[in-house]
Amino acid sequence: MPDFSYDGVPDFNIGGTLYSAGSIINQQLFAAQNIPVYDSPGGTQLGTIPAGNLVGQVYSYLSDGQGNIWWEFLDGNAEGVLQFPGDLGSYFTEQLPGAYNLGALVQQGVQSVPQQVAAAAAAANSTWLTDLVSAIKPLAIPIVLIIGGAIVVGDLFKKGGK
Repeated sequence: MPDFSYDGVPDFNIGGTLYSAGSIINQQLFAAQNIPVYDSPGGTQLGTIPAGNLVGQVYSYLSDGQGNIWWEFLDGNAEGVLQFPGDLGSYFTEQLPGAYNLGALVQQGVQSVPQQVAAAAAAANSTWLTDLVSAIKPLAIPIVLIIGGAIVVGDLFKKGGK
């Protein structure tokens, strides 16, 4: 059941971490346990995708308004793990605790809600001056060394010319 909505879409818990349903779109979900597959949310069960297999690339999600999230996958993107009858168009799985592999999502670069909030706060706190200082900081020591070296070399030339 979603705890709250950070970005206007339902949030849910995977492995003790809160994620936004919107951040899962276009990501591949892998089964951490056997996943029942349906022709529609709560509809007829078509089969089960075994743990460890690709469930599919998420096309969309549906929320029933009562905290249940259903992932929608386009037909044929479960890499032959499950054979569907006829031209189904799409298939659905429910977001259940422990059902999906969190590590696979992290490897795909999916950020949790706390990570999204921290990134937004950092961006909001950033000013042109802090951005400038951050950009210049790595160059500060080389610049000081170059200027110092130029002064020393200039003094040597002045002393050598006398």
